Amino acid sequence: MHPSSVNYSVRSFPSPYMVYQEKVRTSKVFFRDCTMVPVIPLVLFSGYELNITVQNGNTFITLEDGWILFQVEEHKVSLNDKG
Repeated sequence: MHPSSVNYSVRSFPSPYMVYQEKVRTSKVFFRDCTMVPVIPLVLFSGYELNITVQNGNTFITLEDGWILFQVEEHKVSLNDKG
């Protein structure tokens, strides 16, 4: 992340995923204009078929034949189901 980014001083984000506008190489490779992306939008806009399962009271969303697995809160799945 480039030192001029407003996110540069942030040490922890609620999600491990970020998107960025520009990648530049100066003394190192940096990215600018970045923002953290929560997992649920990535899942919903992935373009893959979603499979929702409940096991032992835990709700899971799997993508692409099950090798991508997310544990989610049940109420978030319910919100997605309403249309």
